[in-house]
Amino acid sequence: MDWLIKKVLAAPKLTNPLGDENMTFAQILCKIGDWLIQIGAPVAVLMVLVGAFQIMTSGGEPEKLNKGKKTILWTVVGYGILLLGWGIAEIIANVLGGNAETVCPK
Repeated sequence: MDWLIKKVLAAPKLTNPLGDENMTFAQILCKIGDWLIQIGAPVAVLMVLVGAFQIMTSGGEPEKLNKGKKTILWTVVGYGILLLGWGIAEIIANVLGGNAETVCPK
């Protein structure tokens, strides 16, 4: 039983997936924002393809055609909000006297 306890205690430590353990709240938000933009782009492309598929398979039915158009429209709006939100956050940081580049280095 002692060997099992020694093995468990000698297990490798888990690393922080966000990076440094001494990160500020603003730096954590920057990491999350970067992650959202990186994940959002492929999701947006996929949803545009879904909307296009809905349009192509509508068979002339106005309801299905409008559903495909709305899928594409709201995908573009959602990704646009994601990108604008990131830019607005940087503008607010600069207006308030901070420097977005020091908090979120590119």
